[in-house]
Amino acid sequence: MSWSKRLFLSGFLLLFLGMGNSFALSNNEVDPRPVPTLTHSILANYNLSICSGATVNFTHPTASTGATYTWTSTISTGTLSGTTNQATPQNSVLQTLTNTGTTNAVVTYNVTSSEGVIFTLEVTVFPKPELVNSTATTSICSGANFIYNAASTVASTTITWSRALSGAITPATNSGNGNISEVLSNSSANPLTATYVLVLTTAAPNNCSNTQSVSVIVNPNPTLSSSSSPSAVCSGSNFSYTATSAQSNIDFSWSRANIAGITPATNNVAGAAINEVLTNTTTSNTPVTYVFNLRNTVTGCSSSAVQNVVVNINAVSVGGTATASSANVCTGTGTSINLAGYTGTIQWEQSANGTTGWANVTGGSGGNTATYTTPNLTAAITYYRAVVTNGVCASANSSIASVAVNPTSVGGTASAAASTLCTGTGTAISLSGYTGSIQWQQSSNGTSWSNVSGGTGATTATYTTPN
Repeated sequence: MSWSKRLFLSGFLLLFLGMGNSFALSNNEVDPRPVPTLTHSILANYNLSICSGATVNFTHPTASTGATYTWTSTISTGTLSGTTNQATPQNSVLQTLTNTGTTNAVVTYNVTSSEGVIFTLEVTVFPKPELVNSTATTSICSGANFIYNAASTVASTTITWSRALSGAITPATNSGNGNISEVLSNSSANPLTATYVLVLTTAAPNNCSNTQSVSVIVNPNPTLSSSSSPSAVCSGSNFSYTATSAQSNIDFSWSRANIAGITPATNNVAGAAINEVLTNTTTSNTPVTYVFNLRNTVTGCSSSAVQNVVVNINAVSVGGTATASSANVCTGTGTSINLAGYTGTIQWEQSANGTTGWANVTGGSGGNTATYTTPNLTAAITYYRAVVTNGVCASANSSIASVAVNPTSVGGTASAAASTLCTGTGTAISLSGYTGSIQWQQSSNGTSWSNVSGGTGATTATYTTPN
């Protein structure tokens, strides 16, 4: 500042300010002190608007380079943090302001520059929109609907959200406006976190934005890691099975419904182990279904889909009855062996004596079917049986069928002891060089024959005629 003397006209009473003192002059008096003259005029109010959390950085538009500022501040509306008075000259009015309320806040700075400029700076701080409801991480079970009510602390706020890919969570990604509501599934064995990014934007003219996130842990539903189709067991045998899961802290329980032909009828057990003897009273292999329920004791999640374990209970093997179509055949011919009343698959065997030396049949056809056709036979007698095996059950043997092989018939030579006889006498006729059983016949003309009548030994090698 510079000072100059000033003469005041009579008839006025003026108040002088200068050098920190003030006094009044009466009419027609001359002030002996120098009068200060401002090099810049006092300026009007300046106005700024910012969003909460932004920084005010203001310099006077006509200030010279290197000008500094001091100020005092007054909050006239709302609640703010970050406002302070500044008695130490600063290069600009520089402060970061946070609106701690939900409506506009106003702070007024009374600023003095090093160049003698005095002005006011009024700053309106718009509130930052924030989510009303808690953003703490929550958890759901796979397949459940996650709901989050997205409300803002500031009226007329637009909220958009998006969710990025997170491992085995489905749907893979998603986005929307306002509230969140979607079914999330986790196909892995471990908990996965889905994170929603919410962008809150206040209405114009404020247009203040804030980004927040909301996370939810999607816990997997427990499933069986043990086989759902264990090996079959034979009727009357113990079925033993222990259920397992890839997750820990699992409670197991199972139930078995009534199935025709299976005893005991039903069962229900709390636990992972199955140990029970099942009897199949039918002749067919019967599947038995155990329905498992799994619950994670930590997350509280249960198996959402049916967890079935299916085991086949094989009927006991039944050998059945073997019957030869022809029990006696001629040398060089064959026959068929039929099996009835059996349960299981078939393997025909043969033996030379019907007791030992049993082996799979050779030659012929249908060695694994219910009807076995033998090859042409030459041995005196052959014994046949079927070995029947049903599933995992022990094999059972059928009854034995035997086939005798008769050599080719040879008539031989018949010789009469006496070729000429007297009336009323008889003779003996002997047969030699024959093969087979004998039946003597007689004829009166050597052309038409009939079995002998009378006499003795009609089926032996020596026939004695009647008289």
